[in-house]
Amino acid sequence: MIDVFAYIRVSTNDQSVKGNLSLQRDDLKRYAKRNNLNIIRWYEDVQTGTTAERPQLMIMLKDLEKTGCGVLLYDLDRLTRMNLLDSIQLSFQIRDLTQGKFFIVNDTIDFSKHSNSADLFLMLKAYFAREWFLRIKDLQKKGIEKYKKEKGRWGRRPKKFNKQRYIELKSINNPPLSLMTIAHVMGMSKPTLVKHLKKHGLYEPGPDPFQEKRRLKPRLKHQD
Repeated sequence: MIDVFAYIRVSTNDQSVKGNLSLQRDDLKRYAKRNNLNIIRWYEDVQTGTTAERPQLMIMLKDLEKTGCGVLLYDLDRLTRMNLLDSIQLSFQIRDLTQGKFFIVNDTIDFSKHSNSADLFLMLKAYFAREWFLRIKDLQKKGIEKYKKEKGRWGRRPKKFNKQRYIELKSINNPPLSLMTIAHVMGMSKPTLVKHLKKHGLYEPGPDPFQEKRRLKPRLKHQD
C-alpha cells in the first residue's frame, strides 16, 4: 500500500463550493481504496488556482520534501490554473518529490516511469487547465456584458422604496430615528434612501439630529 497526501481545492467559500469539496473528497477516497493507496493527510485550499501562494499547497510541498509520500488529486486543474510555464514547473516538482507516485483520479497515466509520453501528458493537462480557466472567464465577461445590454444593469435588483413605511418610521419620536437607522430598517443604504426621498419630495435638508447632537457635544480641554 502506498502512502499519499490528498490535495483538494475550490476557488470560493460558499454553500455550493462546500459540496464540491465533499465530492472531491469522496472521489479521492474511492480511488484510493480501488488502487491500494493509503491517504495519510488531507490538504484543502479555498483559493484560486492561478497562484501558487496557497497556504495548504505550500505546507504540502514542504511535507513532501521531508517524507517523499505520493500525491493524489481529483484533477490537475485542482492543483494549478497558473500560466503554462508555472503550471508545468509545479507539476514536475510534485512528480519529482513523489518519485512518480503522482495520482490523478480522472487519468490513468503512470508517472513513475518518467516517460516522454507522461511528461507530454502533464504539459498538455497544464495547458488545457489554464485555457479552460481563461475560456470560463471570457464567457463570464461576455455573459455579463450581454445581460447589461439587455437589462440595462448588472447586480442585485435595487430595493423598492416604500413611501408609507418611511412616513411611519419618520413619525417615531421617542426616540427619533436617524436617517441611517431608517435606511437600515428599510434594507438600503443611507445615500440610496436620500435619493428616493429627493425623488418623492420628502427630503428635508438640514443636519441629522444625531449628527447635530454629536457636533454640539462639548469636548474636554487638555490641561497643561
